[in-house]
Amino acid sequence: MIDRFKFRVWDTKKNKWLMPERSFEYFAITFDGEVIRQNSFGCDDFENVIVQQCTGLKDENGKLIYEGDIIKSSSKMFYIVVFNNERIGFLFRFLNDENVFLRPEQAKKWRLTFEVVDNVCEKKGEKVK
Repeated sequence: MIDRFKFRVWDTKKNKWLMPERSFEYFAITFDGEVIRQNSFGCDDFENVIVQQCTGLKDENGKLIYEGDIIKSSSKMFYIVVFNNERIGFLFRFLNDENVFLRPEQAKKWRLTFEVVDNVCEKKGEKVK
């Protein structure tokens, strides 16, 4: 589960994912939860970013599933991947009912598979129907 500790960062001003592997910039999260950029010129504080953590799970196509992803189950239901502080873990929240959740363990038990179709940052929407 080495992928469990991967993160991605969405820039809300530029409306795009920040790609440290392509820009030679590296991001860090401080103990206070602040995102900072580290590069050869020093450290810059980041505002207006959304940090999403990888669940360590992969969809049916082998794509990593992150917090904030919208996934479609093999039973044709749509979920948003959320982190739940009370359970200290990820849950799949029904897209049409924010009070109904599915735990990944339940999905595995029921032999459901998932496909990442969108995410809350990009909100393409064309596949979520």
